[in-house]
Amino acid sequence: MPSALLERFLRQDKGTLLIEATICVGVAAVFGLGSTSATVAANKVQRTSANFNIASQVAQGALEKAKATPWQQLGADNPMIGIADPLLPPGVESAPKGILPSKKTNPVQNSAQSSPLSLTTSIAVGWAQKPAAGSTYGSKIVVVTTTWYDTPGDPKTMHTASQQATITPGVGEAPPAGVRGIAGGAGAVAPPPTTAAPMPTYTATPVPTTTPPPVVVASPTPTPTVTTPAPTPLSPIDAKRADPNYNWLGAATGAETGGLPRGGRYRNYQNGQIIWQADIGAIAMRAGTGFTVRFNNEGGVSGTFGYPVNEEALIQSGATVQTFEQGQMYYKSGCCTTWVPNGPIRDMWINNGGATGWQGFPTAEVNYNLLNGGKAQGFENSGIFWSPNTPASIVNGAIRNQFNNMGYERGPLGYPLGVEYWWGSYIRHDFENGYMLWSAARGVEVH
Repeated sequence: MPSALLERFLRQDKGTLLIEATICVGVAAVFGLGSTSATVAANKVQRTSANFNIASQVAQGALEKAKATPWQQLGADNPMIGIADPLLPPGVESAPKGILPSKKTNPVQNSAQSSPLSLTTSIAVGWAQKPAAGSTYGSKIVVVTTTWYDTPGDPKTMHTASQQATITPGVGEAPPAGVRGIAGGAGAVAPPPTTAAPMPTYTATPVPTTTPPPVVVASPTPTPTVTTPAPTPLSPIDAKRADPNYNWLGAATGAETGGLPRGGRYRNYQNGQIIWQADIGAIAMRAGTGFTVRFNNEGGVSGTFGYPVNEEALIQSGATVQTFEQGQMYYKSGCCTTWVPNGPIRDMWINNGGATGWQGFPTAEVNYNLLNGGKAQGFENSGIFWSPNTPASIVNGAIRNQFNNMGYERGPLGYPLGVEYWWGSYIRHDFENGYMLWSAARGVEVH
């Protein structure tokens, strides 16, 4: 592979790739008319991934604009408690008074289609972590979701991709008034009023007078008063259980117990448990689910996953997710329960749509036994590879099948580099020791 191209790709020059992504796709579509059904399916994945790379650039631009916006302007002084935004992750509460537009259509020219690729960009702002009692700061999350059609007007070709970022106060920025105090945002503590110092006054020395003797009056016997003691405040765990939404937990089966890492505490109930830690808050876990069983079998908060950050949430029919400090656990009916740990592979997957994007759900655990300390994880429509010397890279479609047939990273091409891109009338994917080209007319060619 030419050294100049490898150097550019290692720098991830996405702006140039976006220009290349608009050239001559229509030629590939014409040559593909005689493909078999298997080839057509591979072609569809190949084209979808190319369009997704274009959409990702538009979403990234909107996300960078949000990250560059002052934190006070991006947030809401009076959060709408209890109002859910479907674009936000489970457990994130909408903060609707941001200055960014809620929707904006961005036509992006793509010569592969008879009309421009029209991307609808939706931007949501919400509380990722509301301020706790006594805390001055919270943090917010910005989610940018792009929607487009591979074939304009055909709902069967609709795709959606999301990117998100957490926004925290910048250096020298003061938090908005509404983020001080208890969860939900109580009013900021107002500074004491400033008043002018009184002017001194001078009076003449009074002339002494004769003081009459005091009149002695007997003091009445005071009536004793009964003071009602203030109620003992609920602990965060008991306050969580007192919410009617958590009646499913049933009665407590033991006392609240401490001793967890970083000052954490927990309490068990008939149908689950509540775990609390000061930086995270109280999180309920339902007994008997695959997530809870695996969490407890692998050491609980001291093991693989760390503390739960959010409660188990439905992301689509038959599919759920729960986020922990060290990653996320996913379940899909008819497929599997899979752990996706934090790291470059998960970051690449999430930035390209995650479980609801074109790559689909994780279908296997991370494989740590790759060449030279590398690792990989498989998803429904792709595989992501990483090594200490190469970035997290997506391989999909017919190119992924050929990579498999050649022995993956142990084959002659080595590890993949970045993502595929349009190269003239071909889709190209670079590797450490070469590259592959794909077209509907010629299939995969190895160079």
